Amino acid sequence: MDAIDDPMIVQRPKFGEKPKECGGCPLYNAEGPVGVRLVSKNPVVGLWGMNPGRAEVDASPPEPFVGPAGKRLDSIVLQGLGLTRDECAIGNVARCFAPNESALPKEALEHCAAAFLEAEFFRIHVRFGCPCVALGRKAQKFIEPLAKKYKVPYFPMTHPSATLRAPIYEARLRQETIALKRLLDALRRKQKGLDGDPE
Repeated sequence: MDAIDDPMIVQRPKFGEKPKECGGCPLYNAEGPVGVRLVSKNPVVGLWGMNPGRAEVDASPPEPFVGPAGKRLDSIVLQGLGLTRDECAIGNVARCFAPNESALPKEALEHCAAAFLEAEFFRIHVRFGCPCVALGRKAQKFIEPLAKKYKVPYFPMTHPSATLRAPIYEARLRQETIALKRLLDALRRKQKGLDGDPE
């Protein structure tokens, strides 16, 4: 895979440095931003959560999905897909950590989505041409409309953090991962056919 020049940033500043677009956001003084993790120019899939947590902002460097939910993402979803983190784009709708892990204000979500999300989504899923996955209902509300707008293959999934609360969610996420793998395999076969490559 071809590596991009900056493995952690898609139109994002260094951690803790807020760009002018963040002005007016209710989370302007919160901890963050945490960048999209994008190592390859050819990501197999893009995975989107809602916002970084304590573990993500404390990581060095800050990185999405490195806490308990991230470990479940790795062990259930990525392992089930046969992928590594370096083969995926991993990010969040919102950039910053809500104080005291409280719910993100609606105004902050809308601000971040308008200022950054669509540009990031376009680069990852339209320019790089990979399907998108929204983890959890909250992220789905923002990712699904973009997938429809740009006609990008879209797959909603249970958020990995749910598996920490009840076994039923782990079983559900494993079944969804199997279905996602089928989708990715079908898309690969279709692309090979368009490229004229032998099966």
